[in-house]
Amino acid sequence: MCVGLNRGVESEGRDHPFELPGLHQYLINAVAAANPRTIVINNSGDAVGMTSWNKNAAAILQAWYLGQEGGIAIGDVLFGNYNPSGKLCTTFGNTFEESPAFANYPGSTKPGMNYSTVEYKEGIFYGYRGYDKAGNQPLFPFGHGLSYTSFELSNMKTATSGANVVVSLDVKNTGRRAGAQVVQLYVGQQNPTIERPLRELKGFTKVMLDPGQSKRIDITLPRDSFAYWSTAKHDWTVDANAKYNIEAGSSERDIKLQEIINVQ
Repeated sequence: MCVGLNRGVESEGRDHPFELPGLHQYLINAVAAANPRTIVINNSGDAVGMTSWNKNAAAILQAWYLGQEGGIAIGDVLFGNYNPSGKLCTTFGNTFEESPAFANYPGSTKPGMNYSTVEYKEGIFYGYRGYDKAGNQPLFPFGHGLSYTSFELSNMKTATSGANVVVSLDVKNTGRRAGAQVVQLYVGQQNPTIERPLRELKGFTKVMLDPGQSKRIDITLPRDSFAYWSTAKHDWTVDANAKYNIEAGSSERDIKLQEIINVQ
């Protein structure tokens, strides 16, 4: 099933509905009822609602907008010629109301204007940071993405190198297909002096591995990875002798390893 949005629904000049068109939702569920092995290919430039049909789909391929060669790329993935390794660059929520921006949307029309203006009052708690703050479990979290093989992360170590922190860990392909894993590194301050996100993506790397192959990788976190903007100092600031959680995972919600470090 190929579904999604098009330029008549989604563009730079206006917001698109959260849910797919009603006919698309109906078709997905009808086809899946006839064939439970239905694969849904969704074309959209942003997250869309999927809770009305995602459990009926055997698999979902988020195609975004691939252009004229997109059909070839999709065919290679569906027929197994290529092992996908993409990760979601945004959070797919269960409902529009879960979005951190929902409380401020669609804004208000100011005097002399004929369109609404939205004030993004969520501040730093946009995207996955807002979902973490609210304690909401998204449908598909930021950084999520499946593969035709499986991976294991282990043996994480941290070391200082000048002003930087170097995080080392082992990545192993535990499946039967060659493939790539995008290892994601998140940083979160314990007991911060100001309100800060639970975790923030600060580093990542893509690792290609054959079946059974292991590789040790290093990801360097510069000092800026631990800083926040101080409105009092008008500068980027790292609190003295602060403790930070260093987390490695395959998505923002699939954390596999954690270390606690002190940053002077």
